[in-house]
Amino acid sequence: MPPGLQTSRLRLRLPEERDLDAYAEVFGDDEVMRYIGSGATWDRDQVASMIQRQRECFSERGYTMFALERTVDGIVIGDCGLSIWAETGETEIGWRLGSRHWAQGYAGEAAAAVMAFPQGVLGLERIICVVQSANVRSWRIAEWLSF
Repeated sequence: MPPGLQTSRLRLRLPEERDLDAYAEVFGDDEVMRYIGSGATWDRDQVASMIQRQRECFSERGYTMFALERTVDGIVIGDCGLSIWAETGETEIGWRLGSRHWAQGYAGEAAAAVMAFPQGVLGLERIICVVQSANVRSWRIAEWLSF
Protein backbone atom coordinates (compact mmCIF):
# COMPACT_ATOMS: atom_id res chain seq x y z
CA MET A 1 0.00 0.00 0.00
CA PRO A 2 1.73 3.17 -1.10
CA PRO A 3 2.06 6.10 1.25
CA GLY A 4 0.08 9.04 -0.03
CA LEU A 5 -3.15 7.15 -0.69
CA GLN A 6 -5.80 9.85 -1.09
CA THR A 7 -9.57 10.31 -1.01
CA SER A 8 -11.59 13.41 -1.80
CA ARG A 9 -11.06 14.75 1.74
CA LEU A 10 -8.16 12.81 3.22
CA ARG A 11 -4.56 11.93 2.58
CA LEU A 12 -3.37 8.65 4.12
CA ARG A 13 0.37 8.90 4.68
CA LEU A 14 3.11 7.51 6.85
CA PRO A 15 2.98 9.03 10.33
CA GLU A 16 5.80 11.43 11.18
CA GLU A 17 7.25 12.91 14.36
CA ARG A 18 5.39 16.15 13.60
CA ASP A 19 2.13 14.21 14.15
CA LEU A 20 2.90 13.64 17.84
CA ASP A 21 0.64 16.43 19.16
CA ALA A 22 -2.32 15.40 17.01
CA TYR A 23 -1.88 11.72 17.86
CA ALA A 24 -1.44 12.50 21.57
CA GLU A 25 -4.83 14.24 21.49
CA VAL A 26 -6.47 11.23 19.82
CA PHE A 27 -4.87 8.51 21.95
CA GLY A 28 -5.15 10.53 25.15
CA ASP A 29 -8.95 10.80 24.81
CA ASP A 30 -10.95 8.43 27.03
CA GLU A 31 -13.81 8.24 24.53
CA VAL A 32 -11.53 7.35 21.62
CA MET A 33 -9.68 4.69 23.59
CA ARG A 34 -12.78 3.19 25.19
CA TYR A 35 -12.95 0.32 22.68
CA ILE A 36 -9.27 0.06 21.77
CA GLY A 37 -7.26 -2.63 23.51
CA SER A 38 -7.56 -2.35 27.27
CA GLY A 39 -9.37 0.98 27.00
CA ALA A 40 -6.49 2.87 28.65
CA THR A 41 -5.30 6.16 27.19
CA TRP A 42 -1.69 6.52 26.03
CA ASP A 43 0.87 9.08 27.16
CA ARG A 44 3.14 10.98 24.75
CA ASP A 45 5.96 8.44 25.08
CA GLN A 46 3.63 5.59 24.12
CA VAL A 47 2.33 7.60 21.17
CA ALA A 48 5.87 8.44 20.01
CA SER A 49 6.77 4.73 20.18
CA MET A 50 3.64 3.87 18.19
CA ILE A 51 4.60 6.32 15.43
CA GLN A 52 8.02 4.68 15.17
CA ARG A 53 6.47 1.18 15.11
CA GLN A 54 4.05 2.22 12.38
CA ARG A 55 6.93 3.42 10.23
CA GLU A 56 8.86 0.18 10.87
CA CYS A 57 5.78 -1.90 10.00
CA PHE A 58 5.52 -0.15 6.66
CA SER A 59 9.18 -0.87 5.91
CA GLU A 60 8.73 -4.53 6.82
CA ARG A 61 5.31 -5.28 5.30
CA GLY A 62 4.39 -2.52 2.88
CA TYR A 63 1.40 -1.47 4.97
CA THR A 64 0.69 0.11 8.33
CA MET A 65 -1.77 2.36 10.14
CA PHE A 66 -1.51 5.58 8.16
CA ALA A 67 -1.96 9.11 9.47
CA LEU A 68 -5.25 10.63 8.31
CA GLU A 69 -4.59 14.15 7.18
CA ARG A 70 -7.42 16.38 5.98
CA THR A 71 -6.52 17.76 2.57
CA VAL A 72 -8.33 21.05 3.16
CA ASP A 73 -6.18 22.15 6.11
CA GLY A 74 -3.49 19.52 6.77
CA ILE A 75 -4.87 18.62 10.21
CA VAL A 76 -4.19 15.04 11.32
CA ILE A 77 -7.43 13.60 12.70
CA GLY A 78 -6.42 10.01 13.48
CA ASP A 79 -5.20 6.94 11.66
CA CYS A 80 -6.47 4.11 9.48
CA GLY A 81 -4.88 1.17 7.77
CA LEU A 82 -3.73 -2.39 8.24
CA SER A 83 -1.96 -4.04 11.14
CA ILE A 84 -1.37 -7.50 12.54
CA TRP A 85 -3.96 -8.69 15.06
CA ALA A 86 -1.83 -10.13 17.84
CA GLU A 87 -4.25 -12.89 18.81
CA THR A 88 -4.16 -14.69 15.44
CA GLY A 89 -1.42 -13.03 13.38
CA GLU A 90 -3.98 -12.10 10.72
CA THR A 91 -4.04 -8.75 8.94
CA GLU A 92 -6.69 -6.45 10.39
CA ILE A 93 -8.13 -3.19 9.11
CA GLY A 94 -8.66 -0.51 11.72
CA TRP A 95 -9.41 3.17 12.22
CA ARG A 96 -9.05 5.54 15.16
CA LEU A 97 -10.21 9.14 14.97
CA GLY A 98 -10.29 12.02 17.40
CA SER A 99 -13.78 12.31 18.87
CA ARG A 100 -14.29 15.81 17.49
CA HIS A 101 -14.03 14.27 14.01
CA TRP A 102 -16.62 11.53 14.54
CA ALA A 103 -19.90 11.35 12.57
CA GLN A 104 -18.44 13.13 9.55
CA GLY A 105 -17.77 10.07 7.40
CA TYR A 106 -13.99 10.22 7.67
CA ALA A 107 -13.47 6.72 9.09
CA GLY A 108 -15.57 5.04 6.43
CA GLU A 109 -13.98 7.09 3.68
CA ALA A 110 -10.46 6.16 4.81
CA ALA A 111 -11.30 2.49 5.40
CA ALA A 112 -12.91 2.21 1.95
CA ALA A 113 -9.72 3.61 0.39
CA VAL A 114 -7.63 1.04 2.25
CA MET A 115 -9.93 -1.80 1.17
CA ALA A 116 -9.94 -0.59 -2.45
CA PHE A 117 -6.18 -1.04 -2.75
CA PRO A 118 -5.45 -4.33 -4.55
CA GLN A 119 -4.64 -6.64 -1.63
CA GLY A 120 -2.93 -9.14 -3.91
CA VAL A 121 -0.18 -6.57 -4.46
CA LEU A 122 0.57 -6.86 -0.75
CA GLY A 123 0.41 -10.65 -0.81
CA LEU A 124 -2.64 -10.75 1.45
CA GLU A 125 -5.23 -13.47 1.14
CA ARG A 126 -7.61 -12.10 3.73
CA ILE A 127 -8.25 -9.01 5.85
CA ILE A 128 -10.23 -9.18 9.06
CA CYS A 129 -12.03 -6.51 11.04
CA VAL A 130 -12.26 -6.87 14.82
CA VAL A 131 -14.78 -4.63 16.61
CA GLN A 132 -15.87 -4.80 20.24
CA SER A 133 -19.58 -5.59 20.47
CA ALA A 134 -20.49 -2.32 22.21
CA ASN A 135 -18.73 -0.15 19.62
CA VAL A 136 -21.78 0.62 17.50
CA ARG A 137 -20.12 3.31 15.37
CA SER A 138 -17.36 0.96 14.25
CA TRP A 139 -19.84 -1.88 13.67
CA ARG A 140 -21.71 0.35 11.23
CA ILE A 141 -18.52 1.08 9.30
CA ALA A 142 -17.49 -2.61 9.30
CA GLU A 143 -20.90 -3.63 7.97
CA TRP A 144 -20.79 -0.90 5.34
CA LEU A 145 -17.42 -2.36 4.25
CA SER A 146 -19.11 -5.80 3.98
CA PHE A 147 -17.47 -7.41 7.01
